[in-house]
Amino acid sequence: FYNHPQTGSSQFYPLRTFTGNRVLTFEDCIISDCGSMMSTASRGGIIGGGSSVSADQAASTVVTLRRCAFWDLVSTINSGSLVRSVSVWTVLFENCTYYSSSSATPAFGALVSYYSGTTPPVTFTNMVIQNDSGTDLVMNGTGSPTFTPTACALEGSVYENITTTNVTITNSDNADPQMLDPANNDFRLKPASPAIDRGV
Repeated sequence: FYNHPQTGSSQFYPLRTFTGNRVLTFEDCIISDCGSMMSTASRGGIIGGGSSVSADQAASTVVTLRRCAFWDLVSTINSGSLVRSVSVWTVLFENCTYYSSSSATPAFGALVSYYSGTTPPVTFTNMVIQNDSGTDLVMNGTGSPTFTPTACALEGSVYENITTTNVTITNSDNADPQMLDPANNDFRLKPASPAIDRGV
């Protein structure tokens, strides 16, 4: 997903009843520069959406993003996000890479927001997060969109310059993960990176 256009609604409806399979797991994705998709208040989501996800909601629904790379998602954001969820969802990020180069990027608020109710549990596992923006990124807080998970956890990860208030952190280091050349989208790790063998 790169420079993804707003096409009148979200691209995937995991909880909407329709002909075909629901898309609940996204693997090996590259997601960057999606401001036009995320800045529409009434819809604003690549996964999920606004009122369009109101049908067929289930508390057991888990949306998983695995081995994905996110960088410089958006410079302006309204109430949209990558995952535009509802209160009954659980959202998992596993073995993902996140890079921010600009203080204009609203970080994790661009990853998950909610349509109704309370933001669902969000867990980040085995993440490599490098923040070169000069501004701390808010993992669990309020903003535009509101992002206050009922439970936010970070485990097996290396993260840089993150505000971690009300985040449960286990087996993780607050350190520069030492990506090779993130400014040119090379997110591989240098040999001395503290992220190597950190995952659970």
